[in-house]
Amino acid sequence: MQKQNGVTIQHLNDFGDTRGEMFRLDEESVAFVGNLQDMHFGAILPGAVRGNHYHIARKELLILIHKEACTVAWQEGEDGEIVRQVFDGNGTVALGFEAGVTHAIKNTGSVPMYLIALSNDSVQAQKPDAVRNVILE
Repeated sequence: MQKQNGVTIQHLNDFGDTRGEMFRLDEESVAFVGNLQDMHFGAILPGAVRGNHYHIARKELLILIHKEACTVAWQEGEDGEIVRQVFDGNGTVALGFEAGVTHAIKNTGSVPMYLIALSNDSVQAQKPDAVRNVILE
């Protein structure tokens, strides 16, 4: 796992076989989340962007499964440098975002990609934690 501008990045190795792909998070990525309180997952269609927000108190680990390419952007604080990283080809990556780090993912490929989000706090409608901050279109 590497750290880059406040974000932890783990490229996940495929240890699958003839039955299909299989990936495992390392201990550091699992520990990043801490006490798992929320998990959600979904697709990002070609050309679509998800995210463009930061969390006030929650940490979030995003697992991105891409078959072609995607761009991930993040920003520490609302006035920090916007960092963009491209992930090309077929792969799976885990990115850990601390509270206060804006994050966004754009599917720049031609097929759907998938994300799994793990967080250390539950989503509560009466106590919103996500703050919109557009850094990637």
